[in-house]
Amino acid sequence: MAGISSKAAGKLENKFKFSSKELQIQEFSDFSGLNLYDFHARQHDPQIGRFLQIDPMADSYFKFTPYNYVANNPINGIDPDGRDIIFLNASTGAKGAGHAAVIIGNPKDGWFYYSLNGTKEHGAYGESYMPDIGTPLGNGTDINQLVLEANNINKAHPQAYDRYVAIKTTPEEDRAMKLKAREVAASKTYSLIGNSCIDVCQAAYSTLATSRIGSAHGLIDQNALTQIEPNLWTKFLPNTINRVNFYISMFGGEEIKGRRNPVIVVHPLNEDVPDLDGQKNLKQ
Repeated sequence: MAGISSKAAGKLENKFKFSSKELQIQEFSDFSGLNLYDFHARQHDPQIGRFLQIDPMADSYFKFTPYNYVANNPINGIDPDGRDIIFLNASTGAKGAGHAAVIIGNPKDGWFYYSLNGTKEHGAYGESYMPDIGTPLGNGTDINQLVLEANNINKAHPQAYDRYVAIKTTPEEDRAMKLKAREVAASKTYSLIGNSCIDVCQAAYSTLATSRIGSAHGLIDQNALTQIEPNLWTKFLPNTINRVNFYISMFGGEEIKGRRNPVIVVHPLNEDVPDLDGQKNLKQ
Protein backbone atom coordinates (compact mmCIF):
# COMPACT_ATOMS: atom_id res chain seq x y z
CA MET A 1 0.00 0.00 0.00
CA ALA A 2 3.02 2.29 0.26
CA GLY A 3 2.72 3.17 -3.42
CA ILE A 4 -0.73 4.67 -3.01
CA SER A 5 -0.39 6.06 0.49
CA SER A 6 -0.36 9.75 1.35
CA LYS A 7 3.34 9.45 2.08
CA ALA A 8 3.99 8.35 -1.48
CA ALA A 9 2.13 11.33 -2.89
CA GLY A 10 3.62 13.77 -0.44
CA LYS A 11 1.65 15.09 2.49
CA LEU A 12 -0.28 18.27 1.82
CA GLU A 13 -0.01 20.46 4.88
CA ASN A 14 -0.98 24.05 5.42
CA LYS A 15 2.05 25.75 6.93
CA PHE A 16 0.52 29.24 6.70
CA LYS A 17 -0.98 29.68 10.15
CA PHE A 18 -0.54 32.62 12.53
CA SER A 19 -1.18 35.84 10.57
CA SER A 20 -1.00 33.66 7.44
CA LYS A 21 2.77 33.40 7.76
CA GLU A 22 4.72 30.21 7.05
CA LEU A 23 5.69 28.07 10.02
CA GLN A 24 9.17 26.70 9.34
CA ILE A 25 8.77 23.20 10.68
CA GLN A 26 10.18 19.82 9.59
CA GLU A 27 11.91 21.43 6.63
CA PHE A 28 15.13 19.44 7.09
CA SER A 29 15.78 15.91 5.88
CA ASP A 30 15.68 14.53 9.43
CA PHE A 31 12.23 16.18 9.90
CA SER A 32 13.60 18.72 12.34
CA GLY A 33 13.06 22.41 11.79
CA LEU A 34 13.50 25.92 13.07
CA ASN A 35 9.95 26.01 14.48
CA LEU A 36 9.75 29.73 13.70
CA TYR A 37 7.24 31.82 11.78
CA ASP A 38 8.85 33.53 8.81
CA PHE A 39 7.84 37.21 8.68
CA HIS A 40 10.69 37.96 6.24
CA ALA A 41 11.79 41.09 8.10
CA ARG A 42 11.98 39.10 11.35
CA GLN A 43 11.06 35.74 12.89
CA HIS A 44 8.53 34.80 15.52
CA ASP A 45 9.02 31.99 18.04
CA PRO A 46 5.56 30.53 18.82
CA GLN A 47 6.92 28.60 21.81
CA ILE A 48 7.61 31.76 23.75
CA GLY A 49 5.25 34.05 21.82
CA ARG A 50 7.97 36.58 21.02
CA PHE A 51 9.75 38.02 18.00
CA LEU A 52 13.49 37.41 17.90
CA GLN A 53 14.26 40.73 16.19
CA ILE A 54 12.90 44.22 16.66
CA ASP A 55 10.32 45.70 14.29
CA PRO A 56 12.16 47.39 11.37
CA MET A 57 9.55 50.16 11.60
CA ALA A 58 9.93 50.58 15.38
CA ASP A 59 11.07 54.20 15.06
CA SER A 60 7.63 55.04 13.64
CA TYR A 61 5.84 53.47 16.63
CA PHE A 62 7.74 54.88 19.58
CA LYS A 63 4.78 54.39 21.92
CA PHE A 64 5.22 50.62 21.73
CA THR A 65 8.04 48.23 22.51
CA PRO A 66 10.33 47.74 19.49
CA TYR A 67 9.35 44.05 19.58
CA ASN A 68 5.63 44.86 19.17
CA TYR A 69 3.43 43.33 16.48
CA VAL A 70 0.94 45.46 14.48
CA ALA A 71 0.73 48.05 17.25
CA ASN A 72 -0.57 45.40 19.67
CA ASN A 73 -3.68 44.78 17.56
CA PRO A 74 -3.29 41.31 15.94
CA ILE A 75 -7.03 40.90 15.35
CA ASN A 76 -7.32 43.73 12.83
CA GLY A 77 -3.69 43.96 11.79
CA ILE A 78 -1.14 42.01 9.78
CA ASP A 79 2.59 42.44 9.26
CA PRO A 80 3.23 42.00 5.54
CA ASP A 81 6.45 42.24 3.57
CA GLY A 82 7.29 43.97 0.32
CA ARG A 83 5.14 46.61 -1.31
CA ASP A 84 1.55 46.89 -2.47
CA ILE A 85 -0.70 47.92 -5.28
CA ILE A 86 -4.31 48.64 -4.30
CA PHE A 87 -6.89 48.71 -7.07
CA LEU A 88 -9.78 51.02 -6.13
CA ASN A 89 -13.35 50.92 -7.37
CA ALA A 90 -16.17 53.40 -6.80
CA SER A 91 -19.11 51.24 -7.86
CA THR A 92 -21.58 54.15 -7.98
CA GLY A 93 -19.42 56.36 -10.17
CA ALA A 94 -20.01 57.21 -13.82
CA LYS A 95 -23.76 56.60 -13.57
CA GLY A 96 -23.30 53.05 -12.34
CA ALA A 97 -20.44 51.97 -14.60
CA GLY A 98 -17.99 52.80 -11.81
CA HIS A 99 -14.71 54.62 -11.43
CA ALA A 100 -11.32 52.97 -10.90
CA ALA A 101 -7.87 54.06 -9.76
CA VAL A 102 -4.76 52.69 -8.07
CA ILE A 103 -2.65 53.32 -4.99
CA ILE A 104 0.95 52.12 -5.10
CA GLY A 105 3.49 52.13 -2.28
CA ASN A 106 4.10 51.17 1.33
CA PRO A 107 4.11 52.87 4.77
CA LYS A 108 7.86 53.46 4.81
CA ASP A 109 8.27 55.14 1.42
CA GLY A 110 4.74 56.50 1.18
CA TRP A 111 1.58 55.81 -0.82
CA PHE A 112 0.85 57.39 -4.20
CA TYR A 113 -2.51 57.75 -5.90
CA TYR A 114 -3.09 57.59 -9.67
CA SER A 115 -6.42 58.44 -11.29
CA LEU A 116 -7.58 59.78 -14.65
CA ASN A 117 -10.60 61.68 -13.42
CA GLY A 118 -12.40 62.86 -16.56
CA THR A 119 -13.21 66.27 -17.97
CA LYS A 120 -14.17 69.46 -16.21
CA GLU A 121 -17.72 69.14 -17.54
CA HIS A 122 -17.84 65.39 -16.70
CA GLY A 123 -18.40 64.59 -20.34
CA ALA A 124 -17.59 61.40 -22.24
CA TYR A 125 -14.56 62.94 -23.91
CA GLY A 126 -12.52 66.10 -23.89
CA GLU A 127 -9.57 67.68 -22.16
CA SER A 128 -8.45 65.85 -19.02
CA TYR A 129 -9.08 67.93 -15.92
CA MET A 130 -7.18 67.71 -12.62
CA PRO A 131 -5.91 64.10 -12.79
CA ASP A 132 -4.04 62.50 -9.91
CA ILE A 133 -0.54 61.73 -11.14
CA GLY A 134 1.10 60.14 -8.13
CA THR A 135 -0.67 62.28 -5.54
CA PRO A 136 0.93 61.52 -2.13
CA LEU A 137 -1.36 59.94 0.47
CA GLY A 138 1.13 59.87 3.34
CA ASN A 139 2.57 56.91 5.21
CA GLY A 140 -0.54 55.38 6.74
CA THR A 141 -0.87 51.79 7.89
CA ASP A 142 -4.66 51.44 7.74
CA ILE A 143 -5.93 50.43 4.31
CA ASN A 144 -9.44 51.76 4.93
CA GLN A 145 -8.02 55.14 5.87
CA LEU A 146 -5.90 55.16 2.71
CA VAL A 147 -9.00 54.61 0.60
CA LEU A 148 -10.83 57.38 2.45
CA GLU A 149 -7.87 59.69 1.84
CA ALA A 150 -8.07 58.91 -1.87
CA ASN A 151 -11.80 59.69 -1.81
CA ASN A 152 -11.18 63.25 -0.61
CA ILE A 153 -7.67 64.17 -1.75
CA ASN A 154 -8.79 65.82 -5.01
CA LYS A 155 -11.33 68.54 -4.26
CA ALA A 156 -12.18 68.92 -7.95
CA HIS A 157 -12.95 65.20 -8.26
CA PRO A 158 -14.17 63.74 -4.94
CA GLN A 159 -14.69 60.00 -5.23
CA ALA A 160 -16.71 57.34 -3.44
CA TYR A 161 -14.44 54.30 -3.47
CA ASP A 162 -16.26 51.47 -1.75
CA ARG A 163 -14.18 48.38 -2.57
CA TYR A 164 -10.62 47.44 -3.37
CA VAL A 165 -8.19 44.64 -4.24
CA ALA A 166 -4.81 44.67 -2.47
CA ILE A 167 -1.90 42.75 -4.00
CA LYS A 168 1.65 42.09 -2.84
CA THR A 169 4.34 43.42 -5.16
CA THR A 170 8.10 43.89 -5.25
CA PRO A 171 9.99 47.20 -5.15
CA GLU A 172 10.98 46.71 -8.80
CA GLU A 173 7.36 46.11 -9.80
CA ASP A 174 6.28 49.18 -7.86
CA ARG A 175 8.72 51.38 -9.76
CA ALA A 176 7.57 50.02 -13.12
CA MET A 177 3.86 50.29 -12.23
CA LYS A 178 4.27 53.87 -11.04
CA LEU A 179 5.85 54.85 -14.34
CA LYS A 180 3.05 53.26 -16.36
CA ALA A 181 0.26 54.57 -14.14
CA ARG A 182 1.79 58.04 -14.24
CA GLU A 183 2.08 57.95 -18.01
CA VAL A 184 -1.60 57.12 -18.50
CA ALA A 185 -2.92 59.41 -15.75
CA ALA A 186 -0.96 62.33 -17.24
CA SER A 187 -2.79 62.09 -20.55
CA LYS A 188 -3.92 65.48 -21.89
CA THR A 189 -7.19 64.05 -23.15
CA TYR A 190 -9.96 61.90 -21.70
CA SER A 191 -12.21 59.51 -23.61
CA LEU A 192 -14.76 57.16 -22.08
CA ILE A 193 -13.58 54.47 -24.48
CA GLY A 194 -9.85 54.19 -25.04
CA ASN A 195 -8.45 56.66 -22.53
CA SER A 196 -10.38 56.63 -19.26
CA CYS A 197 -9.87 55.76 -15.60
CA ILE A 198 -9.75 52.02 -16.28
CA ASP A 199 -6.73 52.51 -18.53
CA VAL A 200 -4.70 53.53 -15.47
CA CYS A 201 -5.60 50.27 -13.74
CA GLN A 202 -5.00 48.22 -16.87
CA ALA A 203 -1.58 49.79 -17.38
CA ALA A 204 -0.51 49.09 -13.80
CA TYR A 205 -1.91 45.57 -13.74
CA SER A 206 -0.44 44.68 -17.15
CA THR A 207 2.96 45.80 -15.90
CA LEU A 208 2.60 43.51 -12.89
CA ALA A 209 1.35 40.53 -14.91
CA THR A 210 4.04 40.96 -17.56
CA SER A 211 6.70 40.97 -14.86
CA ARG A 212 5.42 37.56 -13.72
CA ILE A 213 4.62 35.76 -17.02
CA GLY A 214 6.07 37.92 -19.78
CA SER A 215 4.36 38.12 -23.16
CA ALA A 216 1.96 35.29 -22.22
CA HIS A 217 -0.03 37.93 -20.36
CA GLY A 218 -1.31 39.26 -23.66
CA LEU A 219 -2.54 35.81 -24.66
CA ILE A 220 -4.27 34.50 -21.54
CA ASP A 221 -5.33 37.68 -19.79
CA GLN A 222 -7.69 39.29 -22.28
CA ASN A 223 -10.29 40.46 -19.73
CA ALA A 224 -7.73 42.65 -17.98
CA LEU A 225 -6.76 44.18 -21.32
CA THR A 226 -10.16 44.67 -22.96
CA GLN A 227 -12.79 45.19 -20.24
CA ILE A 228 -13.61 48.90 -20.17
CA GLU A 229 -16.26 49.03 -17.44
CA PRO A 230 -14.56 49.66 -14.06
CA ASN A 231 -17.11 47.72 -12.00
CA LEU A 232 -16.83 44.60 -14.16
CA TRP A 233 -13.04 44.91 -14.42
CA THR A 234 -12.76 44.97 -10.62
CA LYS A 235 -15.32 42.20 -10.14
CA PHE A 236 -13.45 39.81 -12.42
CA LEU A 237 -9.92 40.79 -11.33
CA PRO A 238 -9.61 37.80 -8.94
CA ASN A 239 -10.54 35.41 -11.76
CA THR A 240 -8.12 37.18 -14.04
CA ILE A 241 -5.31 36.69 -11.54
CA ASN A 242 -6.30 33.05 -11.04
CA ARG A 243 -5.67 32.42 -14.74
CA VAL A 244 -2.26 34.03 -14.49
CA ASN A 245 -1.43 31.97 -11.40
CA PHE A 246 -2.56 28.77 -13.14
CA TYR A 247 -0.12 29.55 -15.94
CA ILE A 248 2.61 30.15 -13.37
CA SER A 249 1.82 26.84 -11.64
CA MET A 250 2.33 25.07 -14.97
CA PHE A 251 5.39 26.88 -16.25
CA GLY A 252 7.02 28.32 -13.14
CA GLY A 253 7.41 31.72 -11.58
CA GLU A 254 6.13 33.67 -8.59
CA GLU A 255 2.36 33.72 -8.19
CA ILE A 256 0.41 36.93 -7.69
CA LYS A 257 -0.89 36.91 -4.11
CA GLY A 258 -3.13 38.94 -1.88
CA ARG A 259 -1.95 40.96 1.06
CA ARG A 260 -2.64 38.36 3.73
CA ASN A 261 -3.35 35.12 1.90
CA PRO A 262 -2.67 33.70 -1.55
CA VAL A 263 -6.39 34.07 -2.30
CA ILE A 264 -7.28 37.28 -4.16
CA VAL A 265 -10.69 38.77 -3.34
CA VAL A 266 -12.53 42.08 -3.75
CA HIS A 267 -12.93 43.73 -0.34
CA PRO A 268 -15.68 46.15 0.63
CA LEU A 269 -14.46 49.32 2.29
CA ASN A 270 -14.64 49.32 6.11
CA GLU A 271 -15.38 45.62 6.39
CA ASP A 272 -15.79 44.75 10.08
CA VAL A 273 -13.99 41.41 10.17
CA PRO A 274 -10.99 40.57 7.97
CA ASP A 275 -11.42 37.40 5.95
CA LEU A 276 -8.58 35.18 4.73
CA ASP A 277 -7.20 37.93 2.55
CA GLY A 278 -8.50 40.87 4.56
CA GLN A 279 -6.61 43.50 6.46
CA LYS A 280 -7.30 46.77 8.15
CA ASN A 281 -3.67 47.47 8.88
CA LEU A 282 -0.88 47.33 6.33
CA LYS A 283 1.89 47.92 8.83
CA GLN A 284 5.29 46.84 7.57
